[in-house]
Amino acid sequence: MQGRKNNSGSEHICNIMCNEEKKNATSDLKKERLNLHSGFAILFDNIDGNLNRRHMTMENQNLDCRWVNHKIVSNRISGNKLDMSPRNVLNISNIKLLPTVQDQKRQRQNYIVLVARMLVEHLESFSAFKDVRVSHIPHKYSKEMSGKSESVSTI
Repeated sequence: MQGRKNNSGSEHICNIMCNEEKKNATSDLKKERLNLHSGFAILFDNIDGNLNRRHMTMENQNLDCRWVNHKIVSNRISGNKLDMSPRNVLNISNIKLLPTVQDQKRQRQNYIVLVARMLVEHLESFSAFKDVRVSHIPHKYSKEMSGKSESVSTI
């Protein structure tokens, strides 16, 4: 963005300085964003129950119980490094959206893990392989995600 020109044709010094300050502030913001906390997730789980009376009276009615369990956990993986700037989808080439050969190989390995898990779990003749099957699909954040969730107190 160019600075405005005054009547004499030269640029205003404040526009040049403002543009420089904006560029520096944006750069500082990007650096500080990397040091932010990874955030939290609030998890909810509904528990429903019915107690049906065989002989209902005015004092002895059917009961519908509705409970909600909630928990706040700290995110193990931070999304602060992701580029969140808006993009125009019309400028993205279709070739960038197609899976590469590496993507296809990775997908095949994922299917192997899933099918092996199903075979061992549901077919008795494959139960001997329970000890050697892969339980989870390996990925970039497997190490971080294998740890226990850090619960945050709500009180």
